[in-house]
Amino acid sequence: MVEYINQTMAAVGDYPIAWDVVNEAVDNSNDPSKVIKVSAWSKIDDYVCKAFKAARAANPNTQLYYNDYKHASMNGTYKARSDKVFNLIKDLKAKGCPIDGVGFQNHIDIAYSDDDLAGVSGNMQRYAAIGVKVHITEMDVRCNATGAHGTETCPYTTWPASALEKQGQLFNNFLKICLEEPNCMSFESWGFTDKYTSEKAP
Repeated sequence: MVEYINQTMAAVGDYPIAWDVVNEAVDNSNDPSKVIKVSAWSKIDDYVCKAFKAARAANPNTQLYYNDYKHASMNGTYKARSDKVFNLIKDLKAKGCPIDGVGFQNHIDIAYSDDDLAGVSGNMQRYAAIGVKVHITEMDVRCNATGAHGTETCPYTTWPASALEKQGQLFNNFLKICLEEPNCMSFESWGFTDKYTSEKAP
């Protein structure tokens, strides 16, 4: 792991403003006792912190980020997972792990609720309180082809006007939140066009 980090940092130098050091390490269940998911990396004791320390040693100039999915809002559907990610980052920071920021992958559906949306600003604010920046790293808004996640269905190539309006409003709402929160540093869309993620789960 450390060799990979060192070689990558040597290859890219100071070019990246931010680097996703650890991606999707948190367990996907709502069980608060299960924090780090089982993987090849989890065999390494405290690997998340060790990865960040290795990345900082390899390049002190690049911002170091943790990136994950289904945790942008501290309310609603994914509250338990959002709290789990936040508590992990808070604990790692408290013990000296050099984490500069967190990425919200943000693959959502047009049925994303007002309650979920209302918790995004608060989540960014609690990260700001512990000195952590936020990037929205993989923003896309799907309309499920079967209607399983919402009230409408969207054929693969043609969306109804009402679904397009909802999609546009969600992009607008998230960008507005990012612009209003001082620690939201970047807003990045996912993929080349939403056409290719409109009916696929992340």
